[in-house]
Amino acid sequence: MQLQLEQLLNTTCRLDELMKLLNDTYEPLYSLTKLPTTPQLGVVFSRPQIPVQTFVLVPQSPTHVRIVYCSVYCIDVHFQPDGFVSIRDGAYSLFDKSQVLGELSPTQGLKVG
Repeated sequence: MQLQLEQLLNTTCRLDELMKLLNDTYEPLYSLTKLPTTPQLGVVFSRPQIPVQTFVLVPQSPTHVRIVYCSVYCIDVHFQPDGFVSIRDGAYSLFDKSQVLGELSPTQGLKVG
């Protein structure tokens, strides 16, 4: 997220905006850093001898992170003010909800609430 935060500060030149953003996103980001990232064998049945990293955090912007699990499932997390987050299944395209992206699978049991 360092790159995204640097770009935000360089484009807006507002330190107060950066401090508010850091304050709003600290707790959710701290929770995400506790996810295990250790590679594991046998997680993906089609490739049992290849180690796959458990969780990968992919920052998209200062308020948007993608969480990829075992290179199969993906969740988009958007940070909202006051520590709230919104999530969606990252396997689907933003523009076409019926189209699955790449090798990702839809997250089982994730429903709109």
